Amino acid sequence: MPRRALGFGGLLAWVVPVVSIAAVAAPPVVRPLEESPVAVAGGVVVFPVSWDPAEEAPRTVGARLDDGRVVEGVVGWTRADEPPAPRAWSASGQRTTLSSEPPPTGDATGAWLLVPMPEGYRGRLRLGGGTVSPRWLDPAPTFVRPRQQVASSSAEARPDERQPLEWWRWAVLADRLGIEPPPPGGDEAGRLAARHLAELWRAAIARVERRSPGVAEEIRERLTVTVADLDSDEPRREVAAWLASPTRTRMLLGIMLDPERDDESAMQASLAWLRTEDELTMWIESALADRVSFAVANPRLDEAVLRCRWLEGDPIPVAVTIPPRSLRRVQVDRPVRSSGGTATEGVLVVTRGEHRRRLDFGASPALLRPPGQSLGAFSTRTSLAEVQGVAFETAASRGAAAEVRRRDREWEVFFECFRPSDAREDVVEIRLGGPDSRVPLIRVRERGEVEASGASVERRSYPDRWRGRVVLPAAWLAESLVGLRSPAVGLSIDRRLELADGSTEVSSIGPPLPPWRPNGATVALDLTAWEEGPAPGGDAPGTDVAPVEPRGSGGES
Repeated sequence: MPRRALGFGGLLAWVVPVVSIAAVAAPPVVRPLEESPVAVAGGVVVFPVSWDPAEEAPRTVGARLDDGRVVEGVVGWTRADEPPAPRAWSASGQRTTLSSEPPPTGDATGAWLLVPMPEGYRGRLRLGGGTVSPRWLDPAPTFVRPRQQVASSSAEARPDERQPLEWWRWAVLADRLGIEPPPPGGDEAGRLAARHLAELWRAAIARVERRSPGVAEEIRERLTVTVADLDSDEPRREVAAWLASPTRTRMLLGIMLDPERDDESAMQASLAWLRTEDELTMWIESALADRVSFAVANPRLDEAVLRCRWLEGDPIPVAVTIPPRSLRRVQVDRPVRSSGGTATEGVLVVTRGEHRRRLDFGASPALLRPPGQSLGAFSTRTSLAEVQGVAFETAASRGAAAEVRRRDREWEVFFECFRPSDAREDVVEIRLGGPDSRVPLIRVRERGEVEASGASVERRSYPDRWRGRVVLPAAWLAESLVGLRSPAVGLSIDRRLELADGSTEVSSIGPPLPPWRPNGATVALDLTAWEEGPAPGGDAPGTDVAPVEPRGSGGES
C-alpha cells in the first residue's frame, strides 16, 4: 500500500459535534493534498492541506459532507520532536509530533486537517479547494470494559505518555489487557492524531483477528510486551521489549491495511512478516580486554538459545540461553591473540536460528600514545527505540567529552561539558578500576565542593561550558588494574546533569546504557605504550583552568 495513504503515519478518532453552516467562519481556500486518505468510519479523517501563503493560517476549517452537513476540522502542524531529557527507556522513536500551534514563521509546510466524522458516515468531504474521498475502514468491535485503567507509573514498562503519535500503543495494550487506556496527551490536534492512529491500529488488528485470533494476539503482544530484568537488584523490574522502531511498526500497519489483499492474505502476510523479524533486542554493555558483556531481552514465551562466536580466532561457538520473557546480561571471553600486541579487536557474531547479529566491541585496551587518548563524546542513557536503530543525536548544548594524557610524568583526565539552559547543577564523577574498586571516587562539581581525596583538581567555567582537569595519583593507578591476560587501568566517567525540573540526566563514556544503570561502563587503558617526548601544545582542556582545593575548602570557580 502506498505510504502516503497512511498520512504522516496515522492520526486519530475523536468525534466532535456536527456544527451548522452558520457557525463555520469563512476560512481561506484550503486545498487538500491527499485525495484518498485512510480513515475509520465514525472516526477522524486526516490529510495534508495547503492554502495561499499570503493568507493567515486557519485554526479550523469547515468540511461539507454529501448530506449537506458541515463538520469542523482542526488544523495541526508537524514539527520535529526531540526525545525527553533525561531519556526514558520507553521513549517514543517518533521523529515528529503534531500540534495545534502553527510555526512562528506562518509557513504552511507540514499542515494537516483533522476532521472528526459523524457516526457511520462513509461519504466525501468537500473543502473550498477540493474534494476528499477517504478509503473507509470498518471500525474495530467495541466492548464493555472495566473502569480500571492501565497503570502508567513505570516509565520503563509503559508507552511514552508525552508523545501523541505513540498513544496508539496504549490503546493496543488496553485491548490486550481488556481494560481502558489512559486519556491521550497533547493539545486538540495532538489528541485527535492520537485517537486516529489508535483507530487505525485497532481496525487493522481486527481485520487480522477475523481470520486468526492467535495471530492478532501475537501482534498485540509484539507491540506491548515487557520482560523481567533477571540481573536487577530490585525484586522484579519490568522493562519494555516491544517492537519500537516507527519504520517497522508502520510497515506492519501497512501490511495489515493493504487494500490489494483480502483478509486472509493480509493475515498471512502479517504472520510472515512477524516470522522474519527477530524478537530479541541486544545492546553492548561493556568491552574490556579480557571479557565483554551484552544484554539480551527475550520477549518470547520460550527460551532463546544463542550461539556466540568471535569473527576471528574463535572456531568454537559458545552457547547461552535466555529464559522466556526476561532480560539477561551475557559475558563472553575475548579470544587470545596469537600475534604480538595487547589490544584485542572484537566482532562477536550472535546467532539464533536464521537470525544473526554482529556486535562490534572494538579494540581493548586502548593504547595511550602522545598527544593523548580521546575517550569520545559522552553517551546519554539510551532508549529501546535507539537500541533498535532509531538515531537521536544529543544536542550540542548538552554534550560532553573527555581525554586522558600524560604531562610532566603525571597522568591526567580532562573533560569539557557544555551547559544547557535548563541546567541547575553539573557533576562529573571519575572512577578508577573495576566495579569493586577500592580507589576513592572523584566527584567534581562545576560550582561547589570537590571530592578528590588527594587527587589534584582544577576547573574553570565559561558562558556556555566548563572544563576540568584531574591529575591521578600514581598509587591509585597501580590499584586500578582490570583484566588478567591483558592488565590495564580501568576508568569510568559519569556526568550527572541536574535539571531545573528536578530530574537528572546521566551520560557516560563508553557504550550507551539503559536509564536504570546508575553508572557507565568501564573502559580499559594501556598506559605502557606511551613514549615520552616534548609536551604537546594546543589549547587542551585544563591548560587554562584555575586550581581548586579538595573537599572542605569551599572553593568556587
